[in-house]
This record gives sequence, structure tokens and C-alpha cells, in this order.
Amino acid sequence: MVKIAFYTITGQTQQFIDKTGLDAHRIEDANPQYQMNDKYILILPSYQDFMMDSVVDFLTYKDNKKIF
Repeated sequence: MVKIAFYTITGQTQQFIDKTGLDAHRIEDANPQYQMNDKYILILPSYQDFMMDSVVDFLTYKDNKKIF
């Protein structure tokens, strides 16, 4: 089954993820360094034209960028 990594500030993305019933990991500002061990889909809200620092930290942690 597919895994999901996601980021949210307002909680709207969390509500969407909850409706899918899929296994998901929330990227947290306090601890963005989490290793995904399987291929995953990254779901991000579009707040502005740049990517949040926590998401960049998550992607650059270990092999996360290679397997999504």
C-alpha cells in the first residue's frame, strides 16, 4: 500500500489525509528529520511560491529525496 508524507499549517491537509485512510506521516516543524523507508507520495499545501523549511529538511534527510 502507498505511504504518504504531508505538511500542513492550517490543518486542511490533515483533514484531507484523514479521509484517505492511508498510512501517513506528518512532517513536523519541530522534528522534520524522519526517514521514509518505502516509496511515498508527498502532499503539500500551496501557501506561497516557496517550500517550507521543514519540508526541505525532510526531503534532504537520508534517502527521502530518492524514493518519493
